Amino acid sequence: MTRKTLIFSSLTGGKLTGHMILDDVFWIKYFKSQGIEADIITSAYSKANLQKLFPSHQGAINTFEGQPDDDFAGRSKLIRKVFASPRVRNSLVVIQGFEELSILVFLIKNLGGNNQYVLVPTNNIAKGRITGKGRLLRWLLKAIFLLVDKVFCHTQFEITLINRLIHFSDEKKLEVVKYHQGVNRERSAASLSNRPILSFFGPAKPDKTLQPLVDLVLADKKGIWDYRVYNPGDYQAELLSTIENKANVQVIKHWMNSEEYETAVCQSSYILLSQNRDYEGKLSGNLCDCIAYSIPFISTNISPVNEYVTKYGELGFICDFDQPQWAEKLFASDPLIKMTEHIEAMKKMRADYTEQCLIEELNEKLPSTITY
Repeated sequence: MTRKTLIFSSLTGGKLTGHMILDDVFWIKYFKSQGIEADIITSAYSKANLQKLFPSHQGAINTFEGQPDDDFAGRSKLIRKVFASPRVRNSLVVIQGFEELSILVFLIKNLGGNNQYVLVPTNNIAKGRITGKGRLLRWLLKAIFLLVDKVFCHTQFEITLINRLIHFSDEKKLEVVKYHQGVNRERSAASLSNRPILSFFGPAKPDKTLQPLVDLVLADKKGIWDYRVYNPGDYQAELLSTIENKANVQVIKHWMNSEEYETAVCQSSYILLSQNRDYEGKLSGNLCDCIAYSIPFISTNISPVNEYVTKYGELGFICDFDQPQWAEKLFASDPLIKMTEHIEAMKKMRADYTEQCLIEELNEKLPSTITY
């Protein structure tokens, strides 16, 4: 019997779930490179995108029947999606991004189906989520890990958290795998600006605040950088108002389509990653863009940034956002002197994130057999 391959993509919705839609594209492309026409269950929006990109795709592209394309659907809607999905049998199932309770329901629903499961957490294993009162979440994650065959983490920090807080340490299941959103993309020379630009991509949240941006703007007495603030959202709007009228600050509040977003990223000399310790363990889409385009960043010393810096060198400015006058110290000497060094380190990292490198890694780590 021929094993089927299925991509289960329950978090995709409409256009606002752009990174998740790119996940679908990646997995279809990867399996095609292996001569496999994978089936996928995803949103109607993503289905239309896949049909446009892969008009001759021979695998089934299905949606969650009767379920709307909600962007960032809540738990109850995700559970309804699971019940709307067909039962899965004799398949290698890649679960790209997930909400814990609904995926546990999915796994229980398909017990006895002779499947192998590869689970790809993105923002599930974060310090701020599973410490403290996250006991139920830790239990859900452990139950999920027991039911799947592989868990593709993106940092050693995630595996350490899983070992220490979820009390799960099956080395055969837990693997560190590069995240495909960091795979090389070409940066158009036409997109580069004559002025150095520091960009912040929102929305701002409690674990990704605007305070480091405000600190930088106020400390930049000589106006070395232009600052662009994209989609800041309503969180900390009053704080943003203290800088948005400055001549070198531009605030872009409208939603950007994928082309506009890509242009904004490519115009950036540096990208501010303002995430704090509660975010640690999650994988920032903006960090993936930095890797893909060799754009240095400003970040605090958290995972995965510190793991990448240890491996590849100075990828940008690593600061302690909680220390008084950290931004003034950054501007004590001209920060642009370091830009060439930072870009070269990013290029070194980027060379490790080619599509071929990732294909070879996945070929090595994906389950290759299934017992019938």
